[in-house]
Amino acid sequence: MIKKSSLLLLVFLAIPLALAIETNLKQEYKPGETLILELQGNFIDNIKIEDISFYSGRLFIPMISNLGKIENKYYIYALLPEKERNYSLLIKNAHYFELGNEKLEDLEFNFSVKGNFSFFSINPGFIITNKDFSIKVNAFKTINLKTEFLNSTQEISIPEGQEKKISFSISSLKESKTTFLTLESQETKYQIPVAIFKEKLPETQKEKALRFSKSYLNLTVLKSKEFQFEISLLNTGQEDIENISLETDLSEITVEPKKIEKLIAGDMKKINLTLTSEKEGIKEGKITTTSGNYSSELQIYINTLEDEEKFIEISNNSEITEESSCSELNGKFCQEGEECDGTRRITIEGKFCCMGDCKKPSSLGKYIAFVAILIVLAIIGFFVYRKLKLKKLSSKEFLKSKEKDYEERFKSQESRGNLTRV
Repeated sequence: MIKKSSLLLLVFLAIPLALAIETNLKQEYKPGETLILELQGNFIDNIKIEDISFYSGRLFIPMISNLGKIENKYYIYALLPEKERNYSLLIKNAHYFELGNEKLEDLEFNFSVKGNFSFFSINPGFIITNKDFSIKVNAFKTINLKTEFLNSTQEISIPEGQEKKISFSISSLKESKTTFLTLESQETKYQIPVAIFKEKLPETQKEKALRFSKSYLNLTVLKSKEFQFEISLLNTGQEDIENISLETDLSEITVEPKKIEKLIAGDMKKINLTLTSEKEGIKEGKITTTSGNYSSELQIYINTLEDEEKFIEISNNSEITEESSCSELNGKFCQEGEECDGTRRITIEGKFCCMGDCKKPSSLGKYIAFVAILIVLAIIGFFVYRKLKLKKLSSKEFLKSKEKDYEERFKSQESRGNLTRV
């Protein structure tokens, strides 16, 4: 008879290792390369694009990126920056089973961008479609590109610095299929997953083409101080989007631009936000963008503080930090005893960067305020003194003083002949 402990061990060993989260993420990518990540695991809830973001340390890095699910695998692609750094891909609140345990936690995957520049990048990094499609290829060096899709090949030359849109047809297929598209030149090779539906595209596979680079912002600012920051608006679809309007229900925020004439497919536009909050506390609102059938929302939470020391302590958790350094923004750090006459921004150094002039506070205002306080105190002192003096007079003294006043007035009137004697 098998012991209970031995049975439990057998059951534990029988749990498939596939229940763990698995990815094909590389440890190192080239600057400008397109990251294509395959992610699989026993997820209880579907991952959403709003849950995915990229960071370098504590800095949020906006990237053209998207998420798709093909069969039981998730695919994430991102156009990586040119800057050599260590990066993290963060998936918020992932809900999954791992080795029989239910987990709800953030997943973080680390990688670096360094070395020689990639020969070319591609956009998008996966395809889910029911019609012919195209891939945008950006050549960082002159390349002879080879493509292979559905047993059909092409060879295309693309000069350095040029971008080319390459079209692919699915007309030869008679039924739905999942396959790969290969693009290769010199050292760079991409295998793009392609899910083809011959009928109508399922609702679960329809992507949200127009969206912000983040679904929400947590902003911590100082009362009555002006701050500026950026958010990116992305078009991850296959078609250009025109006449995009942006609005906000927050009076503290100014949005520029308020209208975008055209956002090209696979591109992003930086939106400048200026924030000035006059009331301490927490306020929430949103920025909405619309264009025909396209729409997206950005939730914003503003925490306004008066205490500058407290602000500096918690600013690391704020989304307002700039990716650039103060010198890169052509700003300056004000010295102790100086005030910034202009917009202040928190840069990668974790300190205030002044975008105007650093000036010493004017002493005239302090002098006027001091004199005004002295005058007010003198007036108050006079009335207090008078009141106390009156209180010191006894009732007899008070009556005597009144009688004396009366006699003096009587004599004065008599001497002028104003009185009539009977």
